[in-house]
Amino acid sequence: MDLVVTTPGVSTPALRPALESEPREGLLVIDRATRCGTTAVDPTTASRLRLAVAPCAVSLHAADRIQRRMDQSVDGVIVCQSRSDSPSDDRLETRFDCPVSVHTPTGEHSRAPRYSKR
Repeated sequence: MDLVVTTPGVSTPALRPALESEPREGLLVIDRATRCGTTAVDPTTASRLRLAVAPCAVSLHAADRIQRRMDQSVDGVIVCQSRSDSPSDDRLETRFDCPVSVHTPTGEHSRAPRYSKR
């Protein structure tokens, strides 16, 4: 099972383009974690474990808590940025001790605010 744990601030629609671009081995499970790092799926059964984070303090602290609670190495971190001009953080590789991939949605995937014409 390929397990991707999302932290607060990461939505499944924002994560989907990043996951579709990668090859899959078997079942893909996306689990949403709480701010304190609790997950519904047991991560010890995962053949591949990745964290999906947003570049904000709440999301990164939740990812730290998840990693501590799992007591298991993480195979990768997916950074979901909301804007193309958001800075990427090179320190994430040393923070989580695993490969980091940064995903910035293109114009068709980004969500622009919509206003009604009333």
